[in-house]
Amino acid sequence: MSISKSQTEKIGSIFNGNRFVIPAYQRKYSWTNTECKDLWQDIEESVNDRMNHFLGTLSFKENKVIGLTTDTVYEIIDGQQRITTLFILLKVLIDKLDDFATREGLQRAFIGSKDNLKLKPLGVDGDFLANLLFEYDSIKADKIYVRSHKYMYSAMTLCIF
Repeated sequence: MSISKSQTEKIGSIFNGNRFVIPAYQRKYSWTNTECKDLWQDIEESVNDRMNHFLGTLSFKENKVIGLTTDTVYEIIDGQQRITTLFILLKVLIDKLDDFATREGLQRAFIGSKDNLKLKPLGVDGDFLANLLFEYDSIKADKIYVRSHKYMYSAMTLCIF
């Protein structure tokens, strides 16, 4: 994915095989059910009408990772709320697939694993997002005390139901 200039991309080409980090200077996840529902509704209408949906501007900064892999990691400059919400929705949709091989392949390409997510908020939000995506059923809603975690949990619950 070349993102050095302004261009239109399909969300699949943005997520597929790429890694993203939400830097510490970004605000914590804060979308309520209202914003999530609006996004879902817009996407659903686009699918039903067989139209593209404009997500708005998403800005990234490319960073090479030195170490065990040669993965390129994109730092999210603008659009982290939308990308996190779409990431949660994508995980729920993949989990609903019946075919194990397809589900595993899509998860590997778009989501990653609990220990190596393709989207990594820095700090405690990253750990919570990984647990949310892979251990949703074991999370107790009344034991979530961090506001951004409550919002992520709420977004996941909204997607599932």
